[in-house]
Amino acid sequence: MMDVDSGSRSRTSLTVPKDYGSSGAAPAGVSVTTADEAKPHHHVPPPPGCLPRRHFPVSVLFAACFLISYVDRSVLSIAIIPASKGLDYTGWHKGFILGAFYYGYVSTQIIAAMAAKRFGPYKVLAIMVFIWSLFTGFTALCFPYFPLLLASRVIVGLAEGFGHPCVMTLVSYWSPYSERSTLVSILFGFSFLGNVLAMLVTPFLIELLGWRWVFYLAGLLGVVWLVFWVAFGSDRPSNNRWVSKAEAEYIEANLTDPATLFNKAEPVDVNEQLSPDPDRSNKSLLLEGGRNPEKQRLLKRDNFEVEEDEIPNPTFWQGIKYLAPWKKIMTSSQIYAVFAANFATHTIGFILSNWMPSYLTEVHGASLEQLAYFTPLPYVAIFVMSLLVGVLADRMRSKGMHIRNVRKIMNAIGLIGPGLCTLGLALWPWFIGPLELEVAVAFLTAAFGFNAFVHAGFESNFMDLSPKFAGIIFSISFPPLFIF
Repeated sequence: MMDVDSGSRSRTSLTVPKDYGSSGAAPAGVSVTTADEAKPHHHVPPPPGCLPRRHFPVSVLFAACFLISYVDRSVLSIAIIPASKGLDYTGWHKGFILGAFYYGYVSTQIIAAMAAKRFGPYKVLAIMVFIWSLFTGFTALCFPYFPLLLASRVIVGLAEGFGHPCVMTLVSYWSPYSERSTLVSILFGFSFLGNVLAMLVTPFLIELLGWRWVFYLAGLLGVVWLVFWVAFGSDRPSNNRWVSKAEAEYIEANLTDPATLFNKAEPVDVNEQLSPDPDRSNKSLLLEGGRNPEKQRLLKRDNFEVEEDEIPNPTFWQGIKYLAPWKKIMTSSQIYAVFAANFATHTIGFILSNWMPSYLTEVHGASLEQLAYFTPLPYVAIFVMSLLVGVLADRMRSKGMHIRNVRKIMNAIGLIGPGLCTLGLALWPWFIGPLELEVAVAFLTAAFGFNAFVHAGFESNFMDLSPKFAGIIFSISFPPLFIF
């Protein structure tokens, strides 16, 4: 997998093999530099100012989007208890109602990333937030009608399935590599904060206003977010009216970590301006494609350099074909390593999240009052740790540690830590004695806290591997999790 600087169309960094053929000389118009001679590509210094626009309001809106999406999907698990009273809903019905969201959610992950890449994540995200907010509110009216209720939850899931791929695509456009771990960790931390807020606030709202208002207010949150997104959001820093030119240049010049550019091959600097004149075809990047537009576009695609506006009036299948270097993505060992880490993380997260209440109740005899007190603690732990691990990872990178080592260390802690904690739950009665409820909660809280380290591990690594296709790579890694 190779990374390229996506900041400018007039200057391209391309990694090619060392040998150009029998002559050993570079073609005309191409200058070759060694990795040692190559200078870092982030020449633009940070603009002055204590609160960059990429942090406020743009990154705040990203975090708020994650929080609201998790509130909207979580309130049902509590509100279904009073909402189903008087209805002939069995455990079978409730299981389908709670699971309907995920049937929709998993089915749009890849489509979402493709749509974000083709039409721009700003517009796609705005449309989908409106849809899921509308149908979250509509859920309150559907409870007496089981098929309609299932349909509304599937639609909420379909729309929310666009959320993560769109935001990850936006983050790859908006986050300088030196700040990426911090931003990604905060975003995922806010998703868990959404769970905590849903657990704490939903019972209070049900008692105060009735269960229907839980859905109305959750939907209203999305509409309020949408107003701010339309006012302050955009696809890229360069077309955001609230971002200064200096800050936009700084962001777009520092999207790719120079440590991820040069591996075994040597970089080639291509300084030719792409010309609209077919008689002056690009002599450098497109050498292998000659003057054939089809071969040129395929070559650019495989080198991660297709721009969204370079394919004139594509058909549906042409749009998919040129959207990403599919073969390189699906044959990259680095990407499969990220997929494996994603699978392991979400498998243990699924088990801990879904079985924790039953485990505490059935094994340790926790009462409902104790559950209300103890179950939010692991989510608070992962939220707090998420705010810290990203800063730590970026600090390690700024001190000179290679980004590959930073990601490996964070990922190891984020996977081994929860594994040891869950192992401790199982082995404690064998070696120490009866496992008290408070000790079990402490183990679970520690497991969630350690799990936050993966936010600065593989979950940030999507953008290290390919900033321009982070959303697509991210979305491909998710469907197998829900099938499992």
